[in-house]
Amino acid sequence: MKPARPPRRLPVVERKVAAMCGRFAMDAKTDELIREFVAGGGDPQDWWKEWHGSYSIAPTDQAPIIRDRGDGRFLELVRWDWEKPKNMRPGVPLINAGVEKLAAGFWAPAFTAARCVVPMRGYFEWTGEKGAKIPHYLHGDGLLTPDAMDAWLEPVKLDRPGRENMLSLLDGSSTAIASTIEQYVVDRKVNNTRTVDRDDPTVIAPAA
Repeated sequence: MKPARPPRRLPVVERKVAAMCGRFAMDAKTDELIREFVAGGGDPQDWWKEWHGSYSIAPTDQAPIIRDRGDGRFLELVRWDWEKPKNMRPGVPLINAGVEKLAAGFWAPAFTAARCVVPMRGYFEWTGEKGAKIPHYLHGDGLLTPDAMDAWLEPVKLDRPGRENMLSLLDGSSTAIASTIEQYVVDRKVNNTRTVDRDDPTVIAPAA
């Protein structure tokens, strides 16, 4: 496998169906991603030959995204992270943002002109006390409605009215998708990012 281009760091946008935690699953191979998300094919570069998906993608891992810079949609392999401003203290990676924070401040430039879609089968949330966390897997009929995804990926720079319209569209999409979201408890083996087998489909299976 040839090295991918230097990975860009892109965040996941939270939607109000649930507060997305720091892990998700994307087990589809690249050809499936192309058929589902990329009109007319795409340009997955060299990395596609070795991408076989993962049932546990954690912050700083690489994952495929869909984006459009004006020449049509294409797949790109990126690092799930976001470069912190120099005045921000080091710590955990910046990996997601609430919709209400997108239009101003730190996230505004990306929201305005560098949007992408992170395809996923579902994501994980945890409940319970530290040291005894119970993992839940959440999934549904996508995390964006088709019209919202098309608008989100459109390669245009949003002005103030455009940002307001996009936020309204995301809010409506979240409401529509929320009714399709299902969740169940999964095995605690997913709790440890260092030891979980990312190729094991039982990671997202209901716990026995």
